[in-house]
Amino acid sequence: TGSEKGIGKRTYAGMALDPERNKIVLFGDHYQSDPRTLVYDIAKDEWIDMKPKTSPPGDRSCPTMVYDSLNRVMICVTLGSRWDVDDWAAKIEAKSQKTIDDANAGKAEKDAAAAEKAFAATEKAKKFLETWTYDLGTNTWTKMDVQGGPNYCGTRDRLMLYIPEMNIVALECRGQEQQVWTYRYKLPLVMKKNPVLPPTPTDLKVVTEDGGKATVTCNGIAFSGRDVKIRIYRAEVGDQPWKAQFKSVHEARSGPITFADTGLEAGKNYCYYAASVEAGQEGTPTSKVRTQPRIVVDSRVDVLAKDKVAFSWKKSAEADVVGYVVERAVLLPISAAQKVSTAKQYGDNPIPLTAMAEKGLIGEWKRLTDKPIAAAEFTDSIDLTKPAELGTVYWRALFGARTKGGPATRPEDDKSFDMTKPGCPFTMFCYRVRAVNKLGVEGGPSPYQMTVPNEVDNLFTKEDGKDVQMKWQATPHAGTRGYLIYRLDTRYGPMSLLTPEPIKETTFTDKTAGGTGRRYYVVVVDAIGQQGIPTFEAWAFRDYSNIYSQFYPKDGWHQ
Repeated sequence: TGSEKGIGKRTYAGMALDPERNKIVLFGDHYQSDPRTLVYDIAKDEWIDMKPKTSPPGDRSCPTMVYDSLNRVMICVTLGSRWDVDDWAAKIEAKSQKTIDDANAGKAEKDAAAAEKAFAATEKAKKFLETWTYDLGTNTWTKMDVQGGPNYCGTRDRLMLYIPEMNIVALECRGQEQQVWTYRYKLPLVMKKNPVLPPTPTDLKVVTEDGGKATVTCNGIAFSGRDVKIRIYRAEVGDQPWKAQFKSVHEARSGPITFADTGLEAGKNYCYYAASVEAGQEGTPTSKVRTQPRIVVDSRVDVLAKDKVAFSWKKSAEADVVGYVVERAVLLPISAAQKVSTAKQYGDNPIPLTAMAEKGLIGEWKRLTDKPIAAAEFTDSIDLTKPAELGTVYWRALFGARTKGGPATRPEDDKSFDMTKPGCPFTMFCYRVRAVNKLGVEGGPSPYQMTVPNEVDNLFTKEDGKDVQMKWQATPHAGTRGYLIYRLDTRYGPMSLLTPEPIKETTFTDKTAGGTGRRYYVVVVDAIGQQGIPTFEAWAFRDYSNIYSQFYPKDGWHQ
């Protein structure tokens, strides 16, 4: 975003999100010394040097940091130091000058090496772990008087997380041995007053309705004799959701909550969360929910003819989804025949390289439905034998450098591809779908599906003497011609096509395996002869098979 100006290059800095203040706190670094406490304001997209009065050691401190959501402070475990940064820099400068003086005085190299070794030992002896807390609200660092605690365990050897249900920090150190430590900062104020902190509400949901209305529901435990309430917050979500400003819109006694939010604008996306409140103290907030449909994840493209494409998907489980919009983009594939190394490898081998797509470009997405459609299917009458324009490139495969130091912007700029060779025989397209709810809000795009078949699942092999048996799950695609079987003849190639024509069965026996190491792939062929995405490989007579075979099931089938 450009907001990293003034932060510099960082490696293993301590960084954690304060979700209530919607800010990220960053401190320290692994390779460089920096005592600053930097805070990123997500809404403003800027870093701020907080300049607290006191700070943890910044001497290449390699800190690990998490946010304690109950006590609303950062917990930081960092390398300690016996001097501050300025003192450290002065000592380094003095050591450097001494090295120069020794060299000028003609001292032996072994003396300088001994001095360097002694200095390194001193440095290591000064490394130990300290525990600090940082309160963003008051901009205050506090060194904690920890009794005992983890041993020094290197710079990249620590993992830490906060467990709000237990109000503890768990720290894993991997030094000379693996150690797991726990730390509790203190009991929150509300926990001291009451033996049980109001838990986070559960099962928060929002359902849109006609007329600019949304109903928010959640569950909260009803406490006897305690004034615990559930507070619901709302924000309008724009193109940059991290800038959303939440405001309280409803508050009610803890228990099952139903809140009807009215006056919402059609097409606008709203976000909600809830929190328990007692004596003015809020508990941990819930996850956020939106007035936006979830993405559709289960979809499929069936090519039924050269000018007939059927796109279908599983209907959304959400009751307020009223329709779907369909989008299409041109896919420009690069065939294996156009990849120089592949073409050289196979030469006159009869494998149909033009049918294999190596890399590709996806063009701009265009909407095919003016209004949301109720059906979970769409038929597109588009001719796959005619070329199509990409338009603005939406996604580009990574190509090698065209010239030294410069990236290739087009396939023809890269020496590893020869674009004068034959490409894939048909024009390819991608399809995706978005769900639309009663408020007129569209969900995100589904994963795209291409106009070639997807791979089949559950490919297994089994050795049978020197032969190899294969089986796989049938393709769900409609109108396919069958399956092709490819075999990698050795661990690294070359490849053979075992079935010159597609077979209809979902089993195959390779009688030419010869009892040597092979890898197998199944490819679906559609109605117009396009080859789909190959399966993951399944081995037979694998190298070091005596190691793997002890884990095979009794029936011998494996992958």
